[in-house]
Amino acid sequence: AGTIIKATLTTSPASAATSITAGMQVACLRFDAEANTYTYIDGAKYNADKTMTVDLPKAGFYAFVSASLTVPIPTIYAEARATSSTSVKTISYGGGELTLGVQTTTDNTITCTKKSSSTTATPTGNTSIGAFFDIELEKEEKVKKGEIKYKYDSAAVKASGASEASLRFMFKNEAGVWTALSDNSSSVDVSAKVVIATTTHFSEWGVFGSSTENSTGEGSTTVGTSTDSSTSSLTGSLRVVASLLAMCFMIISS
Repeated sequence: AGTIIKATLTTSPASAATSITAGMQVACLRFDAEANTYTYIDGAKYNADKTMTVDLPKAGFYAFVSASLTVPIPTIYAEARATSSTSVKTISYGGGELTLGVQTTTDNTITCTKKSSSTTATPTGNTSIGAFFDIELEKEEKVKKGEIKYKYDSAAVKASGASEASLRFMFKNEAGVWTALSDNSSSVDVSAKVVIATTTHFSEWGVFGSSTENSTGEGSTTVGTSTDSSTSSLTGSLRVVASLLAMCFMIISS
């Protein structure tokens, strides 16, 4: 098989029954076999004649869908995603495991990678649950709005020895020290099994908790502190609300 140098696909018009109304978006998704999930293709255009035009990045299976504007954009870890200075982009990784809500100061690009450990030791009095994220902007800048949500696995938390009620996000500061956020900036929803943080910057982030033996359920502390308080399978994160074209394409390189 060869390599695609450049390929642009224009679909046939959507059926008359398909209606793209206010508050909706159209999207092109590519299935990634290695990650076993769909990922969003930036730059797909919905034209006046109800066709869609998209530059294809590689050979593969593509689906065209319509969905609410509030649905998170499905993305594979380590894949760059465009951000906006005029609106919040909600980006979902790992089939909804991690969700970023971000509005940057300028139009930018964000990348997030996941790892199970960090080169920096776990701060005294805390327990790592093995969830670390390097979140990087192509152009370093403060963000207008930043929110991180991590949906944790109870079994993994139990195995780590941490208390679910004490789980919080921490970030690594410029001095390389794990830094706790204020209670207003990081929290956990035990019923939904989601840890949440709000921030004005991105760097390396990790989820920590107190041990079940010592936890009071009131959060955790570390060497540094911060008061940063700004604010299925089509991935499981993208819920398709209407069929756009009732067709998918298998693009094969030759």
